[in-house]
Amino acid sequence: MIVQNERRALTIALALLAAAALLAAATRAGAAVGSRPADFTLRSPAGTAWRGTFRLGDHLGERPLVITFFSTWCRPCEQELPILQRAFERHDGRLVVVAIAIDGPQTAARIGPMTRRLGLAFPVVHDRDSSVTARYNPRRALPFTVLVGRDGRIVRERASFSAADREALPRELHALVGR
Repeated sequence: MIVQNERRALTIALALLAAAALLAAATRAGAAVGSRPADFTLRSPAGTAWRGTFRLGDHLGERPLVITFFSTWCRPCEQELPILQRAFERHDGRLVVVAIAIDGPQTAARIGPMTRRLGLAFPVVHDRDSSVTARYNPRRALPFTVLVGRDGRIVRERASFSAADREALPRELHALVGR
């Protein structure tokens, strides 16, 4: 009887591990290089310059697209966002940029003031329930940026931001628009 119970427990444990692996692969598929990003719809939080609802599907396959995940307490994010703003302005309508705030309830009120202070004119939305973050950025790396080509397929993912990225990111964005 003990051996049978151990086998049953082992079978259940293996089934749970297999299910967890499948779930991890499915959640990672939202931002796999070469694939089309999973659609999402998110609203802007109070106090941002851009107001409204952003639906990814409305922008795929038209122009290159940058999706970046940030938080108000992330200092590297605060360095990356102005670079994205400059690229957005430089490529005047030829590049779509959307910033997704992952702030929780305790810091969500800081999103609007931060984006105004940084002068962000592109869509800034809030992933209140973390559903989009779970699909694209399950490790919750910050900043986490997804570059999508004109064809609607993911070209590159970038996790974190360093001093070298101050020069590299603008070049990558320029190349993305030129593709």
